[in-house]
Amino acid sequence: MFSMSVNIRKEIKRAFKVKNLLIAVAAPLAGAIFFSILYSNEIARDLPIGIIDSDNSELSRTIVRYLDASNYMQISKTVDSFNQIENELSSGRLEAVFFIPKNLEKNVKAGIPENIVVYKNTANIVTGNMILKDASTIIRTVSAGIFIKKNQAKGESFNSSLSLANPINIESKPLFNETYSYSFFLVPGLIFVTLQLAVMLSSVISNDNKSSEGESNFLSRLIVQLLIQYINLAALLLLILPFFNFDFYNNFFPLFILFTLLIITSASLSIFISTVSNNELLNTEIVLLLNTPAFLFCGLTYPLNLMPDLHNWFAQIIPFTHFLEGLLKTNYMNSSIFYAAREVNLLIGYTLVILIISYFVINQKKKKRLNS
Repeated sequence: MFSMSVNIRKEIKRAFKVKNLLIAVAAPLAGAIFFSILYSNEIARDLPIGIIDSDNSELSRTIVRYLDASNYMQISKTVDSFNQIENELSSGRLEAVFFIPKNLEKNVKAGIPENIVVYKNTANIVTGNMILKDASTIIRTVSAGIFIKKNQAKGESFNSSLSLANPINIESKPLFNETYSYSFFLVPGLIFVTLQLAVMLSSVISNDNKSSEGESNFLSRLIVQLLIQYINLAALLLLILPFFNFDFYNNFFPLFILFTLLIITSASLSIFISTVSNNELLNTEIVLLLNTPAFLFCGLTYPLNLMPDLHNWFAQIIPFTHFLEGLLKTNYMNSSIFYAAREVNLLIGYTLVILIISYFVINQKKKKRLNS
């Protein structure tokens, strides 16, 4: 017990060196502030679009007004010709151009179907899909209005005409992220993946491989790393996230459990790497190799089950993958920790495997040192 307390004091001194503090504390907190500011607008609004109105009729002007009134789009300019479209999109000045054909109003009144063509920049899938979705809603609304007016002219009531125009409706009830906020969706994941990287890097760099203690004080280093990251968690929950209107207090217990397991698993893996190898540069490269694709493989931006088997397998050896799955179930969806039982068990099992292997590696190194 005395030996453990001595080791912990030594690890605290080592951990509180300037270089280690910059990595373990300053980097994740700075990352949290950076990502929170980056996505502070929450959703993409007022995407610049252009209009080619070849009809210039009352109907076409109504459509233009509807498009400009959208929360997601803003008419930035009138495009004069088709030759300008690609140039405007590739330059980034516009995200889409709407082409309204000649004789639109005349043909619609005559019962002839017409098409409004949307030239959109799908190099950015997110903005392209947002524009198409909002434009489709607007055109359906205008089309329904035209149908209702025609039916009312024939003597039909408004309600009867409305039911004929929309015989089947979709009632959307979004849960957990009602505003489709990118801030709510991405920022927590980015913060915690940065924190995992900081934990693993600081665990590798703070290891004193030149001393015999570097092989034997595994548990002390783990405890110190956990204490430091609890300071980070307190700073996140009490100072940074409330400032940007993130609320994780309602489900603190699951977050605390998952966070603790993420730190223990990440630090254990990193300390194990530095226990096996005394080459700090190589160890750092291994940690970076594991962490660089962590956010891509976590399943937040693309479903894990749709990834190739090799990529899916690689994702499973990254602690953050299991942490984020648990976080989605508990803090994103405001569910009990029992809904994340699988992820909790995986992280515990992962840590136990690392600790058992580390125990044998450390003992083997001790025997070699004694024999020599």
